[in-house]
Amino acid sequence: MKRNRRKQFGILLLAVVLLFGSALPAAAASQDVTQKYRSPVARMCRHLDSYLGYGCGRNAVFKYDIYAKTTMVYFMNLTYIYRKTIKQANRMCASDMKTYFGTTKTALKKFAGYTFPRNPSYLLRNRNGKVEYIGGNWGDEAPKGRVTKVLKTGSNKYEALYDIYYYDYYEHRTLSYMGTYKIYLKKVRNKYGFTITNMKRTKTNNVWI
Repeated sequence: MKRNRRKQFGILLLAVVLLFGSALPAAAASQDVTQKYRSPVARMCRHLDSYLGYGCGRNAVFKYDIYAKTTMVYFMNLTYIYRKTIKQANRMCASDMKTYFGTTKTALKKFAGYTFPRNPSYLLRNRNGKVEYIGGNWGDEAPKGRVTKVLKTGSNKYEALYDIYYYDYYEHRTLSYMGTYKIYLKKVRNKYGFTITNMKRTKTNNVWI
């Protein structure tokens, strides 16, 4: 009798698990939307190529934080903000900060000499209240990115894989692979259709820069 009761209880328990388990929503699988969004994501990311290239340098450290966000946007406006006051630079870059990262908050490390930093976010510094650049010039051979995949991972959530290569702009040819980044995106209404919510360097070739 006890064996029968145990057997009946086991069958009942299994039925309950199957009943309620089937009612639970299944985890949504990622959807490949590369063909649809490759172009807008590429247009957005191409302005980050210089920074991301430095992030693939020998022993370079990559960390996505307020310094990274600020430096990425300052890089794309460097011609206009170099040695401008921090207030002027913030005002000139506010629109790009909002577009790329959904915020206008910025921060730069204080100037500490011209030693080349391991973290590309420290290539731009606050020197007595003005923007100072302690890096160099890429010349004809510079980083150039390529979107390899875009996945939809949730409601308005996307992930893009972005490869960085050395590219010869004079001869118009790809030279060598530098590294790969995973860029986390949120769908919004702006000129690119996305803002960046996070970024990770998934692979680096530790290139000499």
